[in-house]
Amino acid sequence: MTTTKTSNRPTLNIFTRRQTGNGETVLGSQIGVGFAHGTGGGFSICLDALPIPTDGRIDLVAFAVKEKSSDDQDD
Repeated sequence: MTTTKTSNRPTLNIFTRRQTGNGETVLGSQIGVGFAHGTGGGFSICLDALPIPTDGRIDLVAFAVKEKSSDDQDD
């Protein structure tokens, strides 16, 4: 069996998505992260909170994790 070493750093940030009272869709809170599978074709998702749907639908949005540049660090 061949294994592939992968980074233990997340590749995705996971957010909720919800609708406002006037029907506009907005991003909610970041509730977790995702890690790409070492063998490809999927992700492991670790949630710090569970969204509670009011309409029976859970909407998660994933964005690639951005690397911090040296300009982003506090002095």
